[in-house]
Amino acid sequence: MQEDAYSKAFDRVLFARILEYVRPYRLQVGLALCALLLATLTAAATPLFFKWAIDGALVPKEAKPLPERFALLLGLSLGFLLVRGVNFAATYAETYLIQWVGQRVLFDLRSALFAKFMRLHPGFYDRNPVGRLMTRITSDVDAINQFITGGLVGVVADLFTLAGLLAFMLFLSPKLTLVVLLVVPVLLWVTAWVRNGMRAAYREMRLRLARLNAALQENLSGVETIQLFVKEKEREERFDRLSQDLLRAWVEIIRWFALFFPVVGFLGDLAVAGLLFVGGGEVVRGAASLGLLVAFVDYTRQLFQPLQDLSDKFNLFQGA
Repeated sequence: MQEDAYSKAFDRVLFARILEYVRPYRLQVGLALCALLLATLTAAATPLFFKWAIDGALVPKEAKPLPERFALLLGLSLGFLLVRGVNFAATYAETYLIQWVGQRVLFDLRSALFAKFMRLHPGFYDRNPVGRLMTRITSDVDAINQFITGGLVGVVADLFTLAGLLAFMLFLSPKLTLVVLLVVPVLLWVTAWVRNGMRAAYREMRLRLARLNAALQENLSGVETIQLFVKEKEREERFDRLSQDLLRAWVEIIRWFALFFPVVGFLGDLAVAGLLFVGGGEVVRGAASLGLLVAFVDYTRQLFQPLQDLSDKFNLFQGA
């Protein structure tokens, strides 16, 4: 029963409890979200510079003097650098603040957990191996820190990025946006399938890790007794079996990771291929500009990055 309870996947109750530890740092989180919004807007505006450069200077619809075209390219280049500079500063601020909050929460959580251990009845330690408790206060706390810094805020960042990119894309061309979004249902199905497999794999890994830590603590604390009864070989074989079980659990997790990311990458390429076919046809017919097509290819590649990251965050949730 204890192992079953230990291996439960992340749930909403745990999520609410973690948020309680984040609450004292609302100001820092708010500033990080403002920086995140600025980074999202500047990143979404970047492909527009390619469109303006191609349509206004490289392949203009109307003939323009060369000095005017070079002046436009210079202005766009400087504007591009300015926008990317703001994006750099905003991304730095958001990353620093979130990591700072994560480390503070990690400190608070570890201190609270240790204080609770010090107040528990001695019988609790008779029923629970010390190795498992050490896992709770070390690797479990680190997993929660990863959830906060890489998962919780990462989900918000990815959602902001998706909203910003889709807004720009819909404004430029609803038709080409629809072409890109046709592959999203397939991506959602793949994500759900992988998430189910990943949840089971993480649960098994954490269970095997707890057993290994418990065996390690038991053997180290009782090494004199083991040597007295000449049980070294038996204990080594048992530890190797537990270590092999943990290895197999990790290999299963790696297998899901190795499968998922190439599939998402291929779906992104499929969206670009559809965009080149449909968007290219629009350009040939004169219904769209070459700059718009180039911008949409960039938007599509940007769009699939947060989609992939969101799925990766679900994997973090399984480990938290």
